[in-house]
Amino acid sequence: MWWRSQIVKFMLRLNWKMQALVNGERQLLRLPPLFVGVHVRHGDKKTESSVIPLDMYLEAARDLSRARAQLLPSREQQQRYAIYLTTDDPAALEAARKWGREEGGRSDVDVISRQGEVRGVSTATDKAVEMHSINATQLGVDAIVNLMILSQCSDFVGTFSSNFGRLAFELAAADKNHSLIGASMDVFWHAYP
Repeated sequence: MWWRSQIVKFMLRLNWKMQALVNGERQLLRLPPLFVGVHVRHGDKKTESSVIPLDMYLEAARDLSRARAQLLPSREQQQRYAIYLTTDDPAALEAARKWGREEGGRSDVDVISRQGEVRGVSTATDKAVEMHSINATQLGVDAIVNLMILSQCSDFVGTFSSNFGRLAFELAAADKNHSLIGASMDVFWHAYP
């Protein structure tokens, strides 16, 4: 995995304009230095396998946040935990925001996501049919920005059967010197292609 992550990092180096966009988005989101990146793939994933409930992703992310906090000296511990959520499912995004606001032990978690993204276009067929109504360039830029912000996470939760999720994890691992903790909600490791 180390070799794959280094190759991916090298191949996906951003130009100055895209790097500035990623940096600007990160500042707008006000993400703390340590956050859990979560990629929830609900769109066309249902055509390949059963959909993993959103709560499973969020509970794993909260547990990773709290475990990471235990490893830090008390002066560096955050009072609140941040989850950066990317998803192709608008309903999952809204449910995650509600989950983050609920009482009962989760009020210390902030669920953060980018605003104004193209969501709800789930399959390649949908995209081909709807291309006239979607700005394909913006869809690509949104994906790159999400991928690069996810790659800055301290811990990751996603599905390794998802190419996007696995790529985000590999990019994050390239810079973390074995300190990244990853939780796959479906397979332990899936290196295809």
